[in-house]
Amino acid sequence: EPLRLAHRLLGTGVNDLKRLLKLAGEEVVQYYKHHNLVDRDTEEPVILDWALGGHSMGGYAAFYLVEELMGMNEKVSMTLSNGSISRLSNHLVVWAAGPFANLVPNLRGDSSSLPLHIPQYKSAVRPDSLRVLIILASNDNIAKFQSNGQKEELLSKLPKKTTVLNMIHGGNHAGFGSYDTASKKSKLNI
Repeated sequence: EPLRLAHRLLGTGVNDLKRLLKLAGEEVVQYYKHHNLVDRDTEEPVILDWALGGHSMGGYAAFYLVEELMGMNEKVSMTLSNGSISRLSNHLVVWAAGPFANLVPNLRGDSSSLPLHIPQYKSAVRPDSLRVLIILASNDNIAKFQSNGQKEELLSKLPKKTTVLNMIHGGNHAGFGSYDTASKKSKLNI
């Protein structure tokens, strides 16, 4: 579960996110060069943009990490050993998470309280540019909306124009993860 990586109360936060951006970035650049996806001989830097995401409880932790990033006055970006850049984008992807809207912080942002009109304001994630994708499964008995009101409450906390909620018809909770216990609770029809 990404929960251990996504929440400061579990020993992880922005500093660990930076460490992961650096480690993963170095590996991806090496992969690109090894597979000739970039010119091996050039020293031209590669720019890697990463989305933040999580499954189930890790998805809720990712919501809170985005809230923390909104409060920062800097972008989360790491310069790699060859000059390439590994950086966090303004994308949040959560799967099998969201129906418990009371666990989701308000990420819509009240632009009147943020200095977005100031050019040097460089929040790690700006509410006016945050893009959110929520993926749920129709046969998920763990993460499902109990009412339309629950869905509306969740959507009221996320950017109105840049949030997408998709349903995988026939999917279940275990289909998103790599464990078997939840698979017995709902049927996978895909």
